[in-house]
Amino acid sequence: MSIDIKQNKVGFSYRVRYQDNQGSARVLSFQGNPIGLAGANALEAALKSVKAQGGSIEQYLSSNGYIEAKSDPIKKTLKSINISQLCDSYIMDRKINNKSKEWIKNLSGIFDGRLKPAFKDVTLKSITYVQLMRYVSEHWEGCTVATINRNIMVMKTMFTWGIGQGYLTVNPLALWKKNKEPKYPMQLTVTDFKYLLTFCPPHLKWALYVAYETGIRPGVKELFKVKYSDVNYDRNEITVKGKLDYIRVVEITESFKRMVQAAEVVAKTPYLVEYNGKQVDSLNSSWITARKKANLPYRVRLYDIRHLFATSMINEGADLAAVSALLGHHSIEMTTEAYYHCMPGEKKKAIGLRPSIDLYEEEAFPILDAEIIVNRIELKNS
Repeated sequence: MSIDIKQNKVGFSYRVRYQDNQGSARVLSFQGNPIGLAGANALEAALKSVKAQGGSIEQYLSSNGYIEAKSDPIKKTLKSINISQLCDSYIMDRKINNKSKEWIKNLSGIFDGRLKPAFKDVTLKSITYVQLMRYVSEHWEGCTVATINRNIMVMKTMFTWGIGQGYLTVNPLALWKKNKEPKYPMQLTVTDFKYLLTFCPPHLKWALYVAYETGIRPGVKELFKVKYSDVNYDRNEITVKGKLDYIRVVEITESFKRMVQAAEVVAKTPYLVEYNGKQVDSLNSSWITARKKANLPYRVRLYDIRHLFATSMINEGADLAAVSALLGHHSIEMTTEAYYHCMPGEKKKAIGLRPSIDLYEEEAFPILDAEIIVNRIELKNS
């Protein structure tokens, strides 16, 4: 087994070279990025293990959803598959490409709980846009527009992946366009947040406190990845590795720094957020319980704590550019669009800065004195 790089018109790809059970040379390709390289390395190690144990490489590739060259008989047998098989193959591919456990869990929930039972043995060749939209209207009634958009996008992405693997030639959701999502009301206040914390177990309370003090994204994308080694105690800063490996520095208060220092003394893992001596990968269960106990009169999401971080500063007149940098937004326009409506009195303030013109100033309108205006009004009303 070996890995090489193939250059093409749009970039390059990583290729895993191996010999099948008949001794013929075969190649499997991965995307030319760090994730693709990780997948190629994982596959190479797996194939070496299969070969060392005397197993069948072709059987391993088939059972794990890998597709070989077009001339390979494995691919010909896999072309006529149903949606359930496509879902399983797609999930396996995402696992190989190092998707997080939470991402895989959410994806499996969409597939196993909704998509696969609805279509069962329906083949990809027979599935249509109308069928999929009818399924959405019947099974996702009551879901938010954002949830529906997200789930359909997952299916659309899976079908696109299937085209690349030779399972189908046309994406049945190619014509679908994302539905416009209504603005989500940001109702969580600092007072309500403090009240909510009183119903949280210690590990959840600490996690929410970290989220509020830093504004980092909740979940595996940022919050669960932050380590004590990312904290610069001398400069009162935390380095956050965000989406697409974008790195930003978040300033922290002196009081929060002391809390982090105290937490590090008793920590059993390198991570700021832990539970029972292990890194946390989900807070959903404890969060739902705490939210039900608090019984606030409106819906609260974990992401609302990030919004509260931003709005609490903006409401006090913080500079939008500074808030944008702390949030890790790619542009200040993105911050403005999301939070401008949270800036009370800004439009009145802007109007007040404009010089006024007195309609009855003789210098501005010498012919429009009060007597002429009164005569014109009386004439119009007669």
